Amino acid sequence: MDKPYGTNDEINNIRASTSKRPVHIVGLVCTLFLLGTVILCVSLYFFSTNKPPKPNISSSQLSSLDYDIFIPSELPEGYTYESDSVTVNSQLVLFKLNDGSKVITINQQPKPNQETFISSLAGFDKLETPNGTSYTGKNKSYPTALIETKETLVTISGTPDVSSDIINALMKSLQKFN
Repeated sequence: MDKPYGTNDEINNIRASTSKRPVHIVGLVCTLFLLGTVILCVSLYFFSTNKPPKPNISSSQLSSLDYDIFIPSELPEGYTYESDSVTVNSQLVLFKLNDGSKVITINQQPKPNQETFISSLAGFDKLETPNGTSYTGKNKSYPTALIETKETLVTISGTPDVSSDIINALMKSLQKFN
């Protein structure tokens, strides 16, 4: 009479094949875990080394200046540095940002020794920032921010189609350039 579940050899073959499955599952789980760990490590490395862009100013140019230089900690969405717009000399550091059609100029110079005209600008609002006193408004139709730091006078100015909010955000995000 036939056994309802097959012969002993068939039953043993089925047992042998099912007993190997956990080993395959454990291998698959380990492989997926290792793959996930590698992806996580690569992502962390990328994000930790993906610093915001900086203008093309060399360390020798920086060391020749007697005043601090400031750059935005982050650029407005869509804006990049114009690499050929950088000017550096003892009395002026200038660079530009653009998003294709709109242009923002950041101009820096040693803070004048005498009282500046900035506090008397009509239509400009005074604001204290971590870097110093700033004034924001429009110079003709150009949105403008002026910041007096301890050593530097920074002017941020955009073309008429640049939002004042973008100029103000840049002003607030300025940090010393090292």
